[in-house]
Formats: sequence, C-alpha cells, structure tokens
Amino acid sequence: MGVFTIAKTITGNLFSRPPTSRYPAEPAKRFDLTRGHLAFEPENCRVCRVCMLRCPTQAIVVDREKRTWECDHFRCITCGNCVELCPTDALHLEPAYRSPEADRPGKEFHEIPAPPPKAEAGGETAEA
Repeated sequence: MGVFTIAKTITGNLFSRPPTSRYPAEPAKRFDLTRGHLAFEPENCRVCRVCMLRCPTQAIVVDREKRTWECDHFRCITCGNCVELCPTDALHLEPAYRSPEADRPGKEFHEIPAPPPKAEAGGETAEA
C-alpha cells in the first residue's frame, strides 16, 4: 500500500509545475504594503534625534556633536516609527529589498552636512 502512495506522489510531482517561485529569473512581485528597507537622506536631516528616541529596537544612533546618523540594519525591523515621526522626511521606506552582497556591513553610517549659514538682517552676506 505504501509503495503505491509514494509512486502516486512521485508521478504527480514529475508532471506538475514546481510550487516554488522563479525569483532570480523573474522579478518578485511587490505589494502595496511591502516595507523593503529603510532609506536615509542626510541633506534633509536636522539631527533632532526623534528617530533614535522612537526606534523600538534602538537600531538608530544619532550624535548631535559629531553630526552623524547610524543605522544597524540587523536590528531594524522596518516598523516605520522613525519614518512617521521624522519632521523633515529624511527617512522613508523603500519598497524594494536591499540587493544581496557578499561583504555588506550591517551598519549604515552617514555624516550630516552642516546647515547653510543664515543670512544677516541687513540682507548682505559677508564675503571672504
């Protein structure tokens, strides 16, 4: 009896399509709510540290003195708290997953540029 059950399963598998996806050959389907990965735009950041304070896994570290932003992608769960609370839209979730690499570091590090100097009240700026 057991031999016929196994033979039926084998024949069914031989003449049917594979149940797995063809991801490398065909691009994966992206759905509306796919969270992908966290992306950061340093030129929009004000170093307010809201993202760091609201991250449930403490994956984001912001240093005001050194003007640096760091994210540990192995700790990040892409919950979107930092994206929702960022006042300058410096963070957003990309719908695509990160591409695989052989030696990808787990942490992403950015230096945040200094804000442009404010114009003086007289309307003229000092020239060097």
